[in-house]
Amino acid sequence: MTDCLQHALVARGRMHAAVDTLMAPWDVAALVPCVREAGGVALPLDPAADDVVFAGGLVTASTAPLAHAVRDLLQPE
Repeated sequence: MTDCLQHALVARGRMHAAVDTLMAPWDVAALVPCVREAGGVALPLDPAADDVVFAGGLVTASTAPLAHAVRDLLQPE
């Protein structure tokens, strides 16, 4: 029930960023519009993924630079 709570908190402005490493497309599809409509950013965890909904992992953040920084930290070279 609270699996995606951290992304809702990003959308509400209560958290700066959130990460989920394993998500089903139906979970992501519900979150992405909420976060984006609130002014946040939703990116696939894998930078090589074509579609955020089917990427399997999700990064949400209050700003694009923060989202990219979080994703870069989690994807070491």
